[in-house]
Amino acid sequence: MRRRLSMVGGFLRSIIVVVVAAGLMATIFTWWTPNGFIADGVRAELSIVMATQAVPTIVPTSQPTPNWAMRIGIVSGHRGPEDDPGAVCPDGLTEAEINFAVAQRVVDSLRGLGYTVDLLDEFDPRLQNYQAAALVSIHANTCQSWGIETVSGYLIAAAAARISARGNDDALVECIAGTYAASTQLQRRTGVTIDMTDYHSFREIHPLTPAAIIELGFMLADRDLLVNRQEDMARGITDGVLCYLSPPV
Repeated sequence: MRRRLSMVGGFLRSIIVVVVAAGLMATIFTWWTPNGFIADGVRAELSIVMATQAVPTIVPTSQPTPNWAMRIGIVSGHRGPEDDPGAVCPDGLTEAEINFAVAQRVVDSLRGLGYTVDLLDEFDPRLQNYQAAALVSIHANTCQSWGIETVSGYLIAAAAARISARGNDDALVECIAGTYAASTQLQRRTGVTIDMTDYHSFREIHPLTPAAIIELGFMLADRDLLVNRQEDMARGITDGVLCYLSPPV
C-alpha cells in the first residue's frame, strides 16, 4: 500500500516538474527568441496585446465653457440712481422708460434661451472691465421737431477707438442692424454722433467685449413703434445678438 502511494506521489511530482519546466522554457523562449523566429502575424498580434496593456485608459474630461462666453450685457439707457430721464416729450414721455421697457424684454428673451444676461444701468459699476460675449446699450432719439421735416429711423454704432475689438464690434453692429430693420421696418440712418461712437461704456468695459449702442427711433416721428410695438424692437435686438453669437454657416 505504501509503495503504491509512493508511486502515485512520484508520478504527481513528475507532472508538476514537467509543467513548471515547460512554463519556464516558454517564458525564456518568449523573452530571448529573435523576432525572425516568430511569424509576422503572431508578432503583430502580440504587439497589439502588449501595447493595449501598456497604455493606461484615458478618461476624457469636458472643457467647460467660460462664464463670459454665455454672458450678455444689456444697458438700459439713462436708467440708474442719477434719475436721468434722457429725452423728454412735451406730454411727459421719457426716453428712459422706453429704453427700460425694451431692455427688459430683450433680457427676458435671452435668458429664456439659456444665456446669462445682466440688465445694467447707464453708469453701472459692473461695467468696469465688464467681460461678456456681447454688450448692447439701448437708447431712443430725441422728441425734438425740426419744422416741417419729420425725422425717422434708427441709428446704431460701435466705438470709433476700440482697435482691439474692431472686427467683432462691427460684426455685432451689422447683425443687429439687419434684424432690427427687418423686425421694425425702420430705415437705418447714417451720421451717428460722437456721443454714440465715444459712448462712455465703450471705454469702461473689457477691451475684448464686443459692444454696440442703438438708438431705437425718434420719439416724435416713431412714437407708435416706441410705445406700442416694443416687442418688435426687442425681437430685432435679440435676433441680432443671436445672429452675432451664432452666425449662419
